[in-house]
Amino acid sequence: MVDEKKLQALRDQFDPEVVAAWMDEVEAFRHAPRETPPPRETGLLTTAEVAERLNVSRERVYELLHSNQIRNIRVGRNFRVPPDAVDEWVLQESSRIPPWQRR
Repeated sequence: MVDEKKLQALRDQFDPEVVAAWMDEVEAFRHAPRETPPPRETGLLTTAEVAERLNVSRERVYELLHSNQIRNIRVGRNFRVPPDAVDEWVLQESSRIPPWQRR
């Protein structure tokens, strides 16, 4: 149970206008849009990031990685891909398509 005398003593110590202004700041902070953290800069891409870059499924990325069509690095059980390896693969694949079949 709250001791009303102590609570009133606390209320009397602070100017109500200051408390109201502080509460407004707290509410503004609570409802402010959150900034997303910057992306981690390891220099290596995850399979999801490779899939997004190539606009393919993660399963297709795993097929390319397991067949060593895209240069990769294993970190434990995970694959990591240097960004230039994706670019190399795209160039290699685009050179295999005859010009009349390119879109």
